[in-house]
Amino acid sequence: LSCICPAVGHLVLAPAAMKEEAHHHGLGLVAHTSQCLAKGVAFASCAAAVEIFRTRQNSFRCLQPTAFIPSPTVPRSFVPHARAWRALAAEGVHVAPSRPFHSTGGPHGLLATFATAFVSLRSWQQQQRRMRAGLRGKKRRKGPKKLKSGYWQEGDDEDDIDIYEWIAAEDLEDDPPVQVTNLHRIGGFSAYDDFEPMVYNPPEYRAPDRVGLPTLKKGIKRLPPIDQTGDRSFIADMRKALNWCSDGNYEFKHLDVVTSFSALRLLMAFVDGTLSEDIRAKGKHTRRRGEAELIDIIRIIRLPDAPGTLGLATLWNWVPEAMSVKNPSLNRNSFDLSLRRLATGKPLLDGPPSIREDLDPSHFQLLEYDCGDLRMLVRAPVMAVMPSVDSDDAEGLAVNVQSANIKRAGQFWNSELSSRYAEMQLGDVGMVVRGIMDKGASLVELQELTREDLRLDRPGVDQDGDCLLGRLVGLIHRIREVTEYPGCAGRPLYLQYADAELRVVAPVLDSDFDGDPWEETGLATVPSVAEATPVDVA
Repeated sequence: LSCICPAVGHLVLAPAAMKEEAHHHGLGLVAHTSQCLAKGVAFASCAAAVEIFRTRQNSFRCLQPTAFIPSPTVPRSFVPHARAWRALAAEGVHVAPSRPFHSTGGPHGLLATFATAFVSLRSWQQQQRRMRAGLRGKKRRKGPKKLKSGYWQEGDDEDDIDIYEWIAAEDLEDDPPVQVTNLHRIGGFSAYDDFEPMVYNPPEYRAPDRVGLPTLKKGIKRLPPIDQTGDRSFIADMRKALNWCSDGNYEFKHLDVVTSFSALRLLMAFVDGTLSEDIRAKGKHTRRRGEAELIDIIRIIRLPDAPGTLGLATLWNWVPEAMSVKNPSLNRNSFDLSLRRLATGKPLLDGPPSIREDLDPSHFQLLEYDCGDLRMLVRAPVMAVMPSVDSDDAEGLAVNVQSANIKRAGQFWNSELSSRYAEMQLGDVGMVVRGIMDKGASLVELQELTREDLRLDRPGVDQDGDCLLGRLVGLIHRIREVTEYPGCAGRPLYLQYADAELRVVAPVLDSDFDGDPWEETGLATVPSVAEATPVDVA
């Protein structure tokens, strides 16, 4: 080392002056003698490599190492460097050997090899550091995750509404369980989309013969109707239905809630958590680079002729199959239509899938029952009715018919079974029929499940259903308390879903607002001539 680099030679010959000499030659501050020696060797290697490169740059003629022998007669092959010159002499090649870029023998070759490896290692480390710094820079450019949840945020979408109350599903867990009692069927009616009452004539369920079943075809599935739209009032529809079913003699002042089964199902989904989980999975909650979707789900209506009665009408349909990431548009093609016609004795529909749609009117029944301390009037849909031979012993008259893939045959008994049992009580459903379909569109199994079957298969499902009904009643009580506030008088109220919470909101109206047109008429309003003369269609 002293012969190659005198500066490093001083470091080796005089250990006491290592630190001072190392710092003088630009090796940085060192704390121990071993560190000084290592840095001295590295510095000497680099200096030796540079010196060798400068002295032999003029005589350099070929970038090929000496170990690779160029010869016009012998193929290029690798020969150890110690035998390279002897092989050239034995061949007698009249070609001047190339001067080596560096020699691998002796101290010069060792230091040059070590310097090359050291420089390559340092270059690789610098490249890795630049890559890591670039990745960290990209992550920082995205910005930190915004901590937003529920009513802690107030953006531009909330400047035009007043928020009166926030309700979380966790607030309802302490409510006592209740049961559905004192059921009274006021009557039934059939209607198209305009909800003009007609003769109630629902089909009767008939168990299809499992021998020789035809291959079913998909048809367009009918979505649940929305209770209130811009040109149709839920209270007006209920008034026409009551006049049709009771000849205008129905007493309503004892009612606490007037609603539909769709609204109760929507509130039940919020109580058991399935609504929040479905909307969260579809990316509608507060997330990175996105705000929560504000969904008006129910219109809260107060009746002028019954101050203690509350009306709940749906403004939005919750369809779990819709708005998914893989299926952004709702696919309404389903085997439900074919299975329903098969189970009610109707012929199957033919033609392309785009025209396989049920054009028959929908069927409804008006139910009045006690759910806890609330007396409810509910409009419930009816797909089919129980057979006449079993209707006397059945716990409910309605029959729900639906199809399911063979992979989801056992999904009915999952954690949502208690919610399904509670919904069967709210809708007066006595039996659920599930047709299990395979890949070939063939009906391989038919599951007929009554409430008694569910209690036998899953003991305790009725107690779990009563707990969910108690939370549902607690939720309705909280909504009623908000409507009684003096600040809510005369203002249209909505039940809005936002970030796994329900909140009662009212739009900020102009000073010339002259009352809510949907609350100006009640159930006791005298109907017009057109409303008093229902259409009789056999």
